[in-house]
Amino acid sequence: MKVLIIAHGHPSIHKGGGEVAAYSMYKMLREAGHQAVFLGWSGFEESPNKGALQKIGDDDYLLYTKSEFFHFSSTSSNLKKALEALIGTYKPDVVHFHHYIHVGIEAAAIVKQLSPDTKVVMTLHEYLAICANNGQLFNKSGEVCQGYNPDRCNKCFPDSSSTSFFMRELAIKSALSFVDFFISPSEFLKNQYVLWGMAPEKIAAIENPLPLNTDNAVSEIKLPNQGEPWRLGFFGQINYYKGLDVIIDGIHHAIKKGVKVEIGIHGTMSAVTGQEYIDDLKSSIDALGSNAKFYGAYQQANVKELMSQYHFVVMGSRWYENSPVVIQEAIAAGRPLIVPSHGGMLEKTEGLGMTFLPSDPIDFSNCLLDIAQDKYINITNEVLKRRAEMASLLKDYFSKTLDIYSK
Repeated sequence: MKVLIIAHGHPSIHKGGGEVAAYSMYKMLREAGHQAVFLGWSGFEESPNKGALQKIGDDDYLLYTKSEFFHFSSTSSNLKKALEALIGTYKPDVVHFHHYIHVGIEAAAIVKQLSPDTKVVMTLHEYLAICANNGQLFNKSGEVCQGYNPDRCNKCFPDSSSTSFFMRELAIKSALSFVDFFISPSEFLKNQYVLWGMAPEKIAAIENPLPLNTDNAVSEIKLPNQGEPWRLGFFGQINYYKGLDVIIDGIHHAIKKGVKVEIGIHGTMSAVTGQEYIDDLKSSIDALGSNAKFYGAYQQANVKELMSQYHFVVMGSRWYENSPVVIQEAIAAGRPLIVPSHGGMLEKTEGLGMTFLPSDPIDFSNCLLDIAQDKYINITNEVLKRRAEMASLLKDYFSKTLDIYSK
């Protein structure tokens, strides 16, 4: 089978979970004896040689193009040039898109125009088609969205009329109609797209195929004795949507109630949701004194070792995260999780940790009050069972995707 995989970023440049999952599929296909080609957005409109493509490895390319952010339509002729070159050269049986952002949402239609018999598959990584607020399903009032509605969208974006949002919906659905089948990394995301109007028979929930190392033994961590703290680790981008402030406020409440706890924070603070949020968060972290340590950015290759220093990996996301890489990384490290009880986070951590009400620091503090050594041991044993299954689960995800290619 010949498969062209196209992603919204190349993992050599963009380290997001979707990009890594797409490249993992490319490598798994090649290892299984299929001819796989990878095309990842470079981050630039034009290459150093003024072309649409740059080859950087074995059948491995960077794409140079540009698109706008409301309809996700390409604003560059490079997209069609790149697809003409790759489809003409490789004649793929399947083109598998991981996302449409940056590449251009009309790419599926171009593939069908160039090669009508080529099957087009798309993995949806979040909710951008549904929600113009960065695909967060989160309104400008700071609350989880009650669902797509042009009038509701207009309230979030008063400068764009309800009609413009309706026309946006029609344009995106028209572009996606050229996709033969969709893959969703979670049941939750799948259900959101079905509610939006996608035919349920055209979309399947299959986890992202992430190549996490589970060959080595899990590093043991000493359980805290009386008077010693439970250690929490936070990993990832730091902005309002990620909800680190909810976790920090919850720790403040827990400490006041006598819980011994400390947190290590690994990630980059981003002012994308406002500098005021970051300034307030820094003050709240500083107020924890020795109970909080900020370590800054980390390398993905070191995440398992870093997570092994903590009893729990914690998330605070206000938005409906779909299939966070952090969850799979924590399982690979053998560490239980504490996450908000919504979106893909709830779905992915069932039996593997503890949950709290989204955006509720008091409920997060109640989780910390509820931690006990026997409970921790039982949860960790469930995580280790799932960890032992990860290699076979990866093969299962790969097999299910091949089945979709072959239908």
